Amino acid sequence: PQGVIWTDAQWQSIYATGQDVLVAAAAGSGKTAVLVERIIQKILRDGIDVDRLLVVTFTNLSAREMKHRVDQRIQEASIADPANAHLKNHRLKIHQAQISTLHSFCLKLIQQHY
Repeated sequence: PQGVIWTDAQWQSIYATGQDVLVAAAAGSGKTAVLVERIIQKILRDGIDVDRLLVVTFTNLSAREMKHRVDQRIQEASIADPANAHLKNHRLKIHQAQISTLHSFCLKLIQQHY
């Protein structure tokens, strides 16, 4: 987001490539903001579909908040670039995005495959 100054560790978490990223820090330290920015960069810069990402967190509240923030950022980007079909498609796909708790993700796997 505009006006945000990231620490070196946050910047590395946002822009790390070719690897999975674990963001662990104290409450209120900006973990959700970092993960949302990482997701947005993957979508906007790398062209990755939001429903191809796996984002897990510990609480349902955190997962809902993260999905809401990602949706807001995609909406802002699509307003800024209304001709971008890729962004419009993401507005539809956000509801299919796997942004959930680890338990919800595992339950979904079990329900789908067993």
